[in-house]
Amino acid sequence: MILFSEKDIRKIEVKWQKRWREAGIFEAEPKKGKKYFVTFPYPYINAAPHVGHAYSATRADMMARFMRLLGYNVLFPFGLHATGEPIMGAAKRIAMGDQKQIEAFVMSGIPREKVKEFDDPVKIVKFFAKTWVRDFQNYGLSVDWRRTFYTTKLNPEYNKFVTWQYKKLKKMGLVVKGKHPVIWCPSCESPTGSHDRKEGENATVVEYILLKFKFGDAFLPAATLRPETIFGVTNMWLNPEGDYVRAKVDDEVWIVSKESVKKLRDQEHEVEVLEEFKGKEIIGKSCVEPLSGREIPILPASFVDVRNATGVVMSVPAHAPYDYMALKDLGKLNELKPITIIKSEIGENPAEKICEQMGITSQEDEKLEQATKIIYRREFHKGILNEKCGEYSGKRVRDIKQKLVEDFSKKGMASIMYEASEPVICRCLTRCHVKIIKDQWFLKYSDEEWKKRALECLKKMKVYPDEARNWLENAIINMKDKACARKSGLGTPLPWDPEWIIEPLSDSTIYMSYYIIAKYVREGEVKAKNMKDEFFDYVLLGEGNPEEVGKKCGLDPKLLREIREEFEYFYPVDLRNSGKDLLPHHLPFFIFHHVVFFPEKYWPRAIGANGWVTVDGEKMSKSKGNFITLRQAVEEYGADASRLAFLDSNEGLADADFRRSAARNFKELLLKILMTLERFKDEKGGEDFMDDWLRSRIQFRIMKTREHLEKMENRSALLHSLHGLWQDITKYIQRKGKVNGKTIRYAFDVFARINVPFAPHTCEEIWERLGKKGFVHQAKWPEVRKEWMNEKLEYGQEIVDKLVSDVNEILNILKKKPSKITFFVASTWKREVLKEPKKLKEAIKEHGNVAIKLANILKDPSKRPKFILDESEEFELLESMKDYFKKVFNCEIEIKRENESEEEKAKQALPGKPAILVN
Repeated sequence: MILFSEKDIRKIEVKWQKRWREAGIFEAEPKKGKKYFVTFPYPYINAAPHVGHAYSATRADMMARFMRLLGYNVLFPFGLHATGEPIMGAAKRIAMGDQKQIEAFVMSGIPREKVKEFDDPVKIVKFFAKTWVRDFQNYGLSVDWRRTFYTTKLNPEYNKFVTWQYKKLKKMGLVVKGKHPVIWCPSCESPTGSHDRKEGENATVVEYILLKFKFGDAFLPAATLRPETIFGVTNMWLNPEGDYVRAKVDDEVWIVSKESVKKLRDQEHEVEVLEEFKGKEIIGKSCVEPLSGREIPILPASFVDVRNATGVVMSVPAHAPYDYMALKDLGKLNELKPITIIKSEIGENPAEKICEQMGITSQEDEKLEQATKIIYRREFHKGILNEKCGEYSGKRVRDIKQKLVEDFSKKGMASIMYEASEPVICRCLTRCHVKIIKDQWFLKYSDEEWKKRALECLKKMKVYPDEARNWLENAIINMKDKACARKSGLGTPLPWDPEWIIEPLSDSTIYMSYYIIAKYVREGEVKAKNMKDEFFDYVLLGEGNPEEVGKKCGLDPKLLREIREEFEYFYPVDLRNSGKDLLPHHLPFFIFHHVVFFPEKYWPRAIGANGWVTVDGEKMSKSKGNFITLRQAVEEYGADASRLAFLDSNEGLADADFRRSAARNFKELLLKILMTLERFKDEKGGEDFMDDWLRSRIQFRIMKTREHLEKMENRSALLHSLHGLWQDITKYIQRKGKVNGKTIRYAFDVFARINVPFAPHTCEEIWERLGKKGFVHQAKWPEVRKEWMNEKLEYGQEIVDKLVSDVNEILNILKKKPSKITFFVASTWKREVLKEPKKLKEAIKEHGNVAIKLANILKDPSKRPKFILDESEEFELLESMKDYFKKVFNCEIEIKRENESEEEKAKQALPGKPAILVN
């Protein structure tokens, strides 16, 4: 028998990667038959890939391998994204000697002595483009690497492709110049898209209502998302240590945080600062609530963030847990009683109730955020304004906001301010805010006809898991015009206004079609000079005549036809898999742009979304010591074990947890699997019911694995393909005695094929060691042999499993080693009663209390056995397992029929549940 060591795992993986590459088995070309085009968002290459990057790619790869086994011609390409600010920002930080950036690059594989050379963004792009390709090749992705490209001016062909798109969009009236609030970096002097952010990638622009409370000759403009809560205000909050200003804002005097001045100016207000002071200077004074004229006190609150909105917050303790706890901490609840203004399922004083329910005891408690969200959600969806809200009484909370804003604005007591939904830090390390931009270029996602077509596409698509469909639908419905260009960073200039550079999310919408062209670019058959608009019009849209286009672009018409035919063959995208963070923006943009560029037959077919990745249960962080690059994971655990650690940890939108202990365990398991194959594949044992049992279990595993893979349920699929089938094989070996090599070889044949999506290298090794020709990737998914499925036989082994479990429980209680264990098989009359309940009365007459147990079973269907074996079948089953029982319990085993024993214990035997006597 061949023995394997841990080092052999990586050697095996390298061997198969080399063979795949040499044979080009993942290089897809058009051919007869079904095709499958799978992609995932091209990763941003400002550092080396880490395990967080690998999960979405692994799930896409899983589906690519699965569909190949089903007979599809699969195209799975891989691109690299370098557009935007992140790489420029990293280069600037290196030039500034930023130690954090230096350490990040060193961890990414750049020699410390050479890091200073990476103040050039071009050098960063080229280095990390190679790093990503190398690391994912070592990870074994089944990618057609001939189609790999990266973005920015370093790829003039891709620039031509993006330029063509924006000319088209402008012609369609979908790129417009306008005035809109955007998240803005004051340092870069540009809108900051998701990919340009170091923090706050998913932040959006939200509209705050400023409610103006009179304070002497000035106003305190309190920022709120819920204007209806003014009816329940009890006091005003300021941060006592915060910096505030008295400023002339347009024609009024406002008291706001110093931080808000630049925001107000950037939102079209004229602001003149008159005075600066600390918040504590006006704590204890009063201001006037504008609706009723009530005077309310100004109180201190450390939770007020002067960087958020105006730094002035009104207190509504009946409905805001933060306000309730702050007043409680100040001892002001008796003096400032909460005012309930909303009828909801929570009842009076909901903030107080939820704080009690959640055990919140101070304003520092982290659970306050969750409590706030719970109340807000319940009141927004089901709340009704009560009698304290005057003319608005009886209105639903969800319907009243716009009306209140209009009415309050007419009364001169309200204004609008825009803020980011969460703090945003640009890649240049500057804190961003919202600015109203004039003469900015926007994609007109608010266009109703465009939205209608996007929703039509989504309706026809498959979405995995289906719960992500609502995310996408809401994103499309609520989509507003989006800034598509910025003044700095890498990327493609707007063709008609080149001082603006198209931002990362806006040049990444239909690039999946560029994978068709990229192969010809890399082979030197198409160059940037050939890529006139007519080239893309023909190969992607089918517009024009290849002879005329060829003449204009300097290309052979035959080559143009070939590219067009390849596009027609592989398009549309059959699956795009992504992390859930892209559900609010990139994935809807992907849909929006496909429906406007392509006819319906080329619209995307399916989207998959998955959670983020934690490491050992925590967010990955260098400071926590759980930051793992993909290269480190592969070197330490191997590619297959790393894949399994991802895919086995979770599925759907739940976050995956890469546990290092799990990766180590999977590495050991893969070694054990290979050694088990080598040990038993040539055994000469005969066939019996255990061989039939294993073949039956294998059919079940094939069926369930496919069922789950078709829904992208990776963890559920692994439960059957790996854990379940390995458990079946192990059980067969343990209970069989001398195993049958033919049965083992069949089991491992199926094991190799159904685990290709999860542990491809190991499966290739198994395939070869079984003496199979070619690659397992080129084999077919195993057929389910229904004639081999035998639930009754499988039930027999369930009886054995339960007996082992029950005996172990008894031994744990007795705390002794057994000398002999006797199993009693239930009499035939008990079986007849369960089969024919009408015989129960007669049985009770004849057998008394023993028969009453059967009556209880008949009353509760969950207690009835799946099958009722004949007495002789059950007896023979246990007799055949005697050697196994002896091995497990290391004692004498006796099997007896109930009616042949005088033991009182024997009477407890039931069909499918033998009685047990331990001596």
